[in-house]
Amino acid sequence: MITQSDMFRATLYLTGLKKRGFQIALVLEDTPGSIMEIVNVIRQFGGRMASILSTYERAPNGYRNVYLRFYEVSRDRIEEMLDVLRQKAKLRYLVDHRENRRIVFDKL
Repeated sequence: MITQSDMFRATLYLTGLKKRGFQIALVLEDTPGSIMEIVNVIRQFGGRMASILSTYERAPNGYRNVYLRFYEVSRDRIEEMLDVLRQKAKLRYLVDHRENRRIVFDKL
């Protein structure tokens, strides 16, 4: 039997929440390779991906909402990384799970 607790633990595992890094939400044009382009920016700043989730729900036509969890980006380089990401996507929010801090760029 699978319990609700089992499902909750599986969700934590699959989404990478236990890594205590960052989560970023953005609206990205739905074109081949667009998510990889964003992932490559995060990697350029030393980031390692924990999870990538995307949905078309509540996204403008031709776009998708993308939610990335990553870690190992130095906190003193986050603003620089966000500047690069702003050129490629519309940022919604950033959550720093270690510092328990949230920055909202655009309301859904």
